[in-house]
Amino acid sequence: IMEMTLALQLDKNYPERYGELGFYYYLKGDLNQALALEEKSLAMNSKLTPSLLAEAKIYQQQNRLEPLRQVLERLYLQNPQNWQVKYVWFAAKQAKTAAEVPLNISFPER
Repeated sequence: IMEMTLALQLDKNYPERYGELGFYYYLKGDLNQALALEEKSLAMNSKLTPSLLAEAKIYQQQNRLEPLRQVLERLYLQNPQNWQVKYVWFAAKQAKTAAEVPLNISFPER
């Protein structure tokens, strides 16, 4: 986290780096900080698939179904040819809780 923060101090215009730092906070269990960083990453580049997936997973863990649906819809609209993304988005539209969405993303520790 410290190295990534230092890197951002040198170059603040690197959205992937914010997403990666968000990933590290996710692994640490700080979902609020992770979400804030993923949102910053997406504000700079709204098409970053890793940040969209991370944001979706965070919303799922926070049991926030509507924002989860919105993120999955954005992901689907960017990747309409991807059957896995389409399946998850359609499942999210039918789900009654965030936990029901088949968003099986695991992040290996680095």
